[in-house]
Amino acid sequence: MRITNEERMAIPTYTPGSAFDLLPTAPFRPSGYSPLPGGIPTMGKHWAALPFPAPGTFSSVLIYGSYGGKMTFEEPMVTLAHILNGGASNIPFAQPQQFHTPGYYPTKYNVYKSSDGNYQITLSGFVLRQ
Repeated sequence: MRITNEERMAIPTYTPGSAFDLLPTAPFRPSGYSPLPGGIPTMGKHWAALPFPAPGTFSSVLIYGSYGGKMTFEEPMVTLAHILNGGASNIPFAQPQQFHTPGYYPTKYNVYKSSDGNYQITLSGFVLRQ
């Protein structure tokens, strides 16, 4: 998450022409990703690598999010079937060329069963971006 929890909780229900539709400029967008219609309260506008698979046809995918002209989050989406089938993975995902806020940003998402038997979905490969 690239914004505070207070900023996230203040994201309202989507309305056309609102801050949801203020898109980041090209260098701040991840390569190959496009915005999806609408937006989600407390999250923002979702971005997906295209062609985006139809619901029920993917096993794992990385979603980006934006609000008010800035990219605000990365979200791995993984199906229960992928997890239960032992779908261990370490998947790199596209990165923007520039970042609004300096910091460490993930470059991979991971799905695995840990040694204690719990399933884990994590972000890794953090790189310092200026």
